[in-house]
Amino acid sequence: MDRRYFLQQSCGFCLTMLMSGWLVEELSACSASKVLQGRLVDREIEVDGTLLNDEHFRVLAASGLRYRIALRRLADGQYLALLLMCTHARNPVTLTGDSFYCPLHGSRFDAQGQVVQGPAQQPLVHLPVNRDAHGNLHIVLQNWMLES
Repeated sequence: MDRRYFLQQSCGFCLTMLMSGWLVEELSACSASKVLQGRLVDREIEVDGTLLNDEHFRVLAASGLRYRIALRRLADGQYLALLLMCTHARNPVTLTGDSFYCPLHGSRFDAQGQVVQGPAQQPLVHLPVNRDAHGNLHIVLQNWMLES
């Protein structure tokens, strides 16, 4: 085996492995959940709480919202809402099963939004969730989270 052939094969193998890891990450983000559509009213997103009947994350989108939101019902009946924005470079993050991944620089966050792998140093933004008498959830936003 000559040197040139060895280098070509080695580089090709490394590139293939790198791309397959990226592809698995991207495909796992697509497989899990359907996107719920919320309704933006003032600075709150309203969504039907009965759509969250288990403890799996659901991705929530609404017209006028800069980033999507990951929403789940917790075992104690409370709700967890995380803004799907990387705290490192404000890039959208993707839900990958029960964790989150930023494809821009590789930051990873656990199911509570805590940093598992940098470069991000701050956790995902937690959003307050209130439930009304009709079972609707109201996720409270800040102005910077809305499209201008």
